[in-house]
Amino acid sequence: MKRRYLFLLLLSLVPTLALGAERVRPEEVGLSSERLSRIGEFALAEMEKGRIAGAVSLVARRGHIVYFESAGKADIEEGRAMREDSIFRIASMTKPIVSLAVMMLHEEGRFLLDDPISRFIPELGKLRVAVVPEGEAVSPEALETVPAAREITIHDLLTHRSGFTYGFINQGPVGELYRRTRLLESSTNEELVRKLAELPLVHQPGTTFEYSHSTDVLGRLLEVVSGQRLDRFLEERILLPLGMKDTKFYLSADEAKRLVTLYQRGESPSLKPLDGGRESRLVVGPKTWFSGGGGLVSTAADYYRFLQMLLNGGELDGTRLVSRKTVELMTTDHLGKEIPIYPGYGFGLGFAVLQELGKGHSLGSEGDYTWGGIFNTVFWVDPKEELVLIFLTNFSPFDRDQRWYVKTLVYQAIDN
Repeated sequence: MKRRYLFLLLLSLVPTLALGAERVRPEEVGLSSERLSRIGEFALAEMEKGRIAGAVSLVARRGHIVYFESAGKADIEEGRAMREDSIFRIASMTKPIVSLAVMMLHEEGRFLLDDPISRFIPELGKLRVAVVPEGEAVSPEALETVPAAREITIHDLLTHRSGFTYGFINQGPVGELYRRTRLLESSTNEELVRKLAELPLVHQPGTTFEYSHSTDVLGRLLEVVSGQRLDRFLEERILLPLGMKDTKFYLSADEAKRLVTLYQRGESPSLKPLDGGRESRLVVGPKTWFSGGGGLVSTAADYYRFLQMLLNGGELDGTRLVSRKTVELMTTDHLGKEIPIYPGYGFGLGFAVLQELGKGHSLGSEGDYTWGGIFNTVFWVDPKEELVLIFLTNFSPFDRDQRWYVKTLVYQAIDN
């Protein structure tokens, strides 16, 4: 234990140039080195139980990196070790980046958040809503629909109250229609939206939080308004300005050498590959569909720069992407109610936001915000404590409890 603590202490003194932030001793920013070491101990215990193959953890406070550690394997079969610069499929952690891009165009006066999406994507102007009596099993063929009471707005899409859903989440007749339509096999954002326009909504627009393809539709909105493909828009307006060189929608064969293999649970306590690293069918490109809801890969160092920019109020290293007031709006609850699987959290424009600390049943601060991906990646940002946490693993589907354990292990290290 003492040797491990000494190693972590020495490691914390090494500058992290790739991050654009100085790495300092945790004690310099009010954190305990010894207590932070529990994060690594937890990750190792999870590996021994066969829950994950490896992990990269990063903690920063007051603009300084205090903990940045990799553990385990990026690929078990190859014996390839996890590294700080390992590349992960961040899945739904793509959503906050795309949501920020939407708000950048909003700042330019391109649209109001209450504008109907049909102003830019006309085929989404006359949608219908499924009628499924509670407690009844209805086949897709027998599904009844009614006209939408109003049109979907950009704000509805940002808050997941559009009425769209996900076929891999919704197990009702609308979800079955999504699966039959093979939305996840679309070749472009334009094609995806065209398919969605033919399907019924699960709720009336603006009424119900339903996690969905909403951010994919926002990706298409960005293309229409900017006149650029989504990948190019994000690269030019967010990724390159922030120095996020490893964040992209697909990798070359050479870049994929750093991509972690994605695992799922096999016969306990073993893991079996779901999608390869170098031979990934999901990530190795080129591709033509750039999913705004879940298509990016990234590293802990890259994603830290995005989160630190938000914590700084929209600016990093002299580069301002959005106003402080825009970040405040995005990280404020817009629902007035709790969202599924996040006790105490409402939802802003791309983020879950903690509204009531007591209802959260975990250490944290009111106003801390978070999101994660289906492949077991997650982040938290706490403006009150000036704290950033990133925890990336290579396992599907995500383990809800792991997220809360890691959050607890970071907050219990606060020592001021």
